Amino acid sequence: MISLGIITLLFRHTLSSFFNLYLGIGLFILFLTGILDDRIIFTPAKKMSGQIVGAIFVIIGGIHTFIFNGTAIDWLITIFWLVGIVNAFNFLDGSDGMILETSMIILGALVVFTQLSSQSDLQIVVLALLGIVIGLLYFNIRPAKMFMGDSGSQTLGLLIAILTLEYNPLGHDHFSSWITPIIMVSIPIFDVTLVVYSRTRRHLPIYRSGLDHTYHRLLQRGLNPKKANAILIFLVFLSNIVAYGALKANRYIAYGILAGLILAGVFLIYLLDHKYQPREG
Repeated sequence: MISLGIITLLFRHTLSSFFNLYLGIGLFILFLTGILDDRIIFTPAKKMSGQIVGAIFVIIGGIHTFIFNGTAIDWLITIFWLVGIVNAFNFLDGSDGMILETSMIILGALVVFTQLSSQSDLQIVVLALLGIVIGLLYFNIRPAKMFMGDSGSQTLGLLIAILTLEYNPLGHDHFSSWITPIIMVSIPIFDVTLVVYSRTRRHLPIYRSGLDHTYHRLLQRGLNPKKANAILIFLVFLSNIVAYGALKANRYIAYGILAGLILAGVFLIYLLDHKYQPREG
């Protein structure tokens, strides 16, 4: 947060079209909610309330979808997206370096995508955040010398959710280009979906700490930590290549790619969960 604030001040004229007071308040609320949760452990309702309030401030700051011309439906879609990605990244923070390596790949892809769409202001923000992530990765990679905590993972998740939302692939079919951000963050989405589904069907608290994430399930199947981590990071890299392919394809092929990924995700959730025996974290 401090590093991003300094960069914002240094490039305030260039980034004035992106950063504003309301966006800053939204990010600070997520950061503060994370710190308080790390310290005193919020109830799921309090934590979710903080995330929703933060998302509302982001929307007031002018960042939301325009699928329905900026109506209340767009606000609801945006809140769902922002809160969903925040929790996906929060849940992903279960292995040293995982959340930062995932973020590095997604942000690297966004650097390329924003170059292709001539969004130079947005590209500067992406590059700034990418630099921060690479710097943090030095301290967070296995064995970690520093941990993200809820404050770090939630803030990073919100920033990536905002950046993917602000990405505007000019010159491409807008009926299919909305698929690109979803595919870019599909691995974090898969992981949080797997965990929520698994805990819900077993009547376990969704927000509890547990060893039931994709990474832990790969370990339980005999993979060592390096191989499990490498597989997940490769899938993040692959998903961003697929996202680029979906962007270049016509809408029907793009929809087919998304449908195929959803079916593959459902099959993998079944494969990883149907005989899974949960263990406490």
